[in-house]
Amino acid sequence: MDKSWTEILEVMSYVVQIVGLPGAIYLFLMEQAKERLAEQQEIDGQLKEQYNHILDNLIEHPELDHHEAPLTGDQAKQQQRIYQELISCFETAFIRLYGRKNASLGRMWNSWQDGIDEWLREPNFSTSLPKLLVGEDEHFAEYMLQRSEEIKVAAASTRPAHDDAPEGPALP
Repeated sequence: MDKSWTEILEVMSYVVQIVGLPGAIYLFLMEQAKERLAEQQEIDGQLKEQYNHILDNLIEHPELDHHEAPLTGDQAKQQQRIYQELISCFETAFIRLYGRKNASLGRMWNSWQDGIDEWLREPNFSTSLPKLLVGEDEHFAEYMLQRSEEIKVAAASTRPAHDDAPEGPALP
């Protein structure tokens, strides 16, 4: 080979090093991010299946779907078991999704937060919360207790000022 071909090949090798290597690293990192997101979506789907199973149990056993007044006996035990399953589901979602910067994961978390808030409005569930959170992730337990308080404060601020006012949702 003459000198000009050697120089051309040398320049091309520099171009590959300068452009190709960073490009390959970028593509690798993007692929890794896609795989992590797909894994998170799969886990979210499994959690939603578990959550739907819990709701199906409540449909099959409507006597357990009373959350305003305490149940007694076996019904109370069964309801507490359902609440434990809910806490397990919510905790996994919290650990996997809460505070993530990814927009897709944020949307998944918002969906779970809506479900958590709905359950925290149920008196039996919120009353059982301290007992249900024993042994759970410390940050999750803190989040749940704080969220429970926020919901109680919000509910208290929407109640009518007079005791003789009719109960019901606040009008906009």
